[in-house]
Amino acid sequence: NFGDMLNCFAEHSVADGMWTARVGRQEMLFGAQRLISPLDWANTRRTFEGAMLLYEDGPWSIDTFYTAYVPPLANQFDKADWQQQFYGSYAVYTASPNNTLDLYYIGYDNRRPGEIVSDFSLHTFGSRLFRTFENNWMFETEGGVQLGRQSGLGKDQRAGFATVGVGRKAPDHEWRPELWTYFDY
Repeated sequence: NFGDMLNCFAEHSVADGMWTARVGRQEMLFGAQRLISPLDWANTRRTFEGAMLLYEDGPWSIDTFYTAYVPPLANQFDKADWQQQFYGSYAVYTASPNNTLDLYYIGYDNRRPGEIVSDFSLHTFGSRLFRTFENNWMFETEGGVQLGRQSGLGKDQRAGFATVGVGRKAPDHEWRPELWTYFDY
């Protein structure tokens, strides 16, 4: 991908920034980036095109989006593939100090039937809790369920995942390292 546009959007805020509407091409990242991220570690970053409504009031931050995946095209300007619709809502609650609670719904429809992949519609419901303790210990857990259908195969989709992690940070060290251990299911 010799050159392209990863972020090009227009934004408008109202009510002292409580509500923001965004339209255009944008990278998205939420939570621990297990499910939605721009893929910082890959050769080509992941981007989406569409609309997002952002709400922020006190401890609540809620992003609701309706987008399409933008697949990388090596020798052309990347175009959104509206046969791959990606939508949902991601809420973050931070009222309690040292605690972050994420609640989310993510939907993905692939309406491009083919020989290898039949069209499908997936819906993921999940949550994530991140906590930092006063003695520099940290705890994280995330889990969710996924439901949907795969029309071409005539099958229903049911899946789930869970992650539990314990970590320790060293804020007094020059590099401020963190050491984590995780169990993923």
